[in-house]
Amino acid sequence: MPELGTNLDLTIATLQQDLTTVSASDAIAIIENWEEHFQGHDLGEDLAQLKRAINSGDKQVIAEILTEVGEDTTDESASRSVDEFEAKIKQLGNLLIEVGNSLKS
Repeated sequence: MPELGTNLDLTIATLQQDLTTVSASDAIAIIENWEEHFQGHDLGEDLAQLKRAINSGDKQVIAEILTEVGEDTTDESASRSVDEFEAKIKQLGNLLIEVGNSLKS
């Protein structure tokens, strides 16, 4: 399993590009890396739901899950006030919310 910093960097870089250029298989691979990291955590189930939504192509469900995961991620960054990853976790959460909201419109 890639380390947290590597996962954060890859996910942030992916979310910052034109998402229409990201294949479903690449998105699933990123999600699976995060699923390993969050095994046994509620976020792991959210990620499993996100994979199912991507596979089904349900844009509205994808948007809702991304927004929810983004909010949870932003909350997680607040609990890491002295953690070296705090800023990146917050950035990731904000990007997830932004992408989720853009899919809703």
